[in-house]
Amino acid sequence: MLFCHSFIVISQEEKNYSISGYAYIKIGNDLFPSNNLALKLNPGNIYTETDSLGFFKFNNLRNNTYQLKYVYDGSKNNEFGVIIKDKSIDNFKIVHDSNCQFSKQRALEDIENNNIKLLVIGGYAPVKYVTDKFQEKKFNFKYYMFGCLIENPQCIIQYNKTIFQFFDKKYGKQWRQEVREDITFLNGSNF
Repeated sequence: MLFCHSFIVISQEEKNYSISGYAYIKIGNDLFPSNNLALKLNPGNIYTETDSLGFFKFNNLRNNTYQLKYVYDGSKNNEFGVIIKDKSIDNFKIVHDSNCQFSKQRALEDIENNNIKLLVIGGYAPVKYVTDKFQEKKFNFKYYMFGCLIENPQCIIQYNKTIFQFFDKKYGKQWRQEVREDITFLNGSNF
């Protein structure tokens, strides 16, 4: 009798499944891991965050149709349907197009159109220096100052790195000593 009762309890127990994978952000033609990205899974209002490699995982799920969504993002294409049917889902890939204002492609266009910028994240009140105009004229570019609202830092880094490569070929490395030190990613990370 005890054996039959245990069998009934075990057979009625639902299995738990998981959804795991990686989140990426597309900047131009390049994919980068979306680290520290908050994700929400419905139904259930279950939250998780991606790690430094963009990895995420939702545990203890049942058979169901779920909607996986970026928490912070206001774009229209940030929701992904996921169906669990008797097995966990591994290697689910999320790709979000950043629609950056600045990217490698934009930098190449700016070089071609002689409209080069060096991007500076300046905080709440960006600072301009007297020497800025001289540097801009000497190396034929304009400083572009961000305030406290910026787009994805990877977009800014990608743009600036492309301009840096162009300037290194055109002027050698000496130009780096003559411009502002706070140019984003000039000497590594500014974040």
